[in-house]
Amino acid sequence: MKKSNNEEKTEEEIPEAIRKEQLLTEKVDEKGLVWEKKYFGGGPHFERWLREYEELYGEENIKVEKLDSFECYQKESEMYRIWVRKSAETTKKLDELYQAEK
Repeated sequence: MKKSNNEEKTEEEIPEAIRKEQLLTEKVDEKGLVWEKKYFGGGPHFERWLREYEELYGEENIKVEKLDSFECYQKESEMYRIWVRKSAETTKKLDELYQAEK
């Protein structure tokens, strides 16, 4: 039986799951927007990276995805992916240029 993405993995399955996670770098949402994975992890590092990306790209260009499937790997905190809308960097730079011209 195949496990869903959010089912807990056994210790033997964790290295394979991490390898697959490293291969996942991009996704397209239901609106056709392309998102780039910028971070995978948990704990205090996650909070710092999330604040950094929100500041750089704007909250509207950030998606956070909670993963339950790595629960046995890191028991003290949950694991997350931080996605940034692929065109967010360009949009943010154009907005800054536009504001500078005013």
